[in-house]
Amino acid sequence: MSGEKPGLFAREATGLVREISFTVGIIIIMSHVIGLGWQKRVFQFTGPKPMPTDIMPLGLPAMFWAFLAVGVVVLVTGYAVGYVTAAMPRSGGGYVTISRVIHPFVGYMAGWLMFLAEAFSYGLIGVAVFEAVMIFFNIALAPTTVAFGSLELFLGGLAIVWI
Repeated sequence: MSGEKPGLFAREATGLVREISFTVGIIIIMSHVIGLGWQKRVFQFTGPKPMPTDIMPLGLPAMFWAFLAVGVVVLVTGYAVGYVTAAMPRSGGGYVTISRVIHPFVGYMAGWLMFLAEAFSYGLIGVAVFEAVMIFFNIALAPTTVAFGSLELFLGGLAIVWI
């Protein structure tokens, strides 16, 4: 026995090659945050009727300030995750870092929760696209308004995600 203290990992190599750089990792993290969701939320909370600028903080809508505040938190979190994964250059995503820093079970649960969050976000994006298509369809082609319930929105979003 050589008497060396074992490192962070039991084996030195897995045979897998890490192809994602730090910059590409940050771009991937940001692309998960910036997408269709912010457009839908801004439209829902501001609405089609303009608000007077004298009741807005510094003349900007509250949604702008909310996205700015959360954007700073997301950037800091993205850089922290980038540096931690750069310190542990192994394939396996968040499971590797979380299981080494906290506990393997917590890493396992985080991996499944990330998978479910991704699946739900695609479903919500599908519903948002379906709502937008129906709004534009009704405005452009139909003189009457068609009311959609939760089942119709779910099925329409499912169809959009399926396509």
